[in-house]
Amino acid sequence: MAGDDPSVIKSFLGLDLACQGTWDIYVATDPLRVNEDGTPDESFFEKIGSATNTTYAESGGENGHIPMDQVSSHLALMFICRSEGYARLGNVAVHIAEGGEKE
Repeated sequence: MAGDDPSVIKSFLGLDLACQGTWDIYVATDPLRVNEDGTPDESFFEKIGSATNTTYAESGGENGHIPMDQVSSHLALMFICRSEGYARLGNVAVHIAEGGEKE
C-alpha cells in the first residue's frame, strides 16, 4: 500500500473493510521482510483489530472504523479469518492523513 506517491512517509489513520465472517487484521510497516520462501514474516506484523461484517457505516458491523497509528512509506496488511464456515473479504479502504514528507 504505497498511496499516491511511494516515496512519501505517510501517517496511516485507519481502515474500513467489507467482509463476511470475523477477521483479525494485522499490519507491518516493513513489507519487504519475508521468509526464505518469500512468504511474509509474521513476526513483523502487529494486530490492530478484528472486524465482523462491514465497518463502513455506523449501523453496519460490530466494530466500526479500525484505527491505525503507523507511520511509513509503505504498508503490508494481513487478514486471518477466525470464524467457521463461509468467509469473504470484499474490499479494504486504508485512510491516510494528508501531507507527508519525501524520504
